[in-house]
Amino acid sequence: MNQQAMQVALQRAEHVFSKHPATAQMSTIARATVRDGMRCEFSEDDWTFVADMPKPIGGSASGPTPSTFVRAALSTCLAIGYSMRAAYLGVPIRGVEVELRAEADIRGPVLRSGRSAELSLSRLSRHLRQRRA
Repeated sequence: MNQQAMQVALQRAEHVFSKHPATAQMSTIARATVRDGMRCEFSEDDWTFVADMPKPIGGSASGPTPSTFVRAALSTCLAIGYSMRAAYLGVPIRGVEVELRAEADIRGPVLRSGRSAELSLSRLSRHLRQRRA
């Protein structure tokens, strides 16, 4: 879809949502199921994804790690959001690239020494590159 078509679609959605706010509300069920070892299947609507942990910590590496999906969700949300905003404002661009750099301490889920069993995301930064039309 080109930027002009995106702009029209977004303006149409804005018009409908302003007149009928309930049409912008959504409800969905997401399901994550571990069936074998650390391999986890995630499904929502018609989409299914597989997450797993690396072999060195007991997984089978049959899919990206959950933290990979977290970074994917954040970076794609930002990239699509910037693209949508540019289209809405009529700013011509050829594309958007978001580089997300994350530093994390993954000892939390592995260690049992009384530490919290949470993943520690110690630093997150983003870099935006847009290609003007």
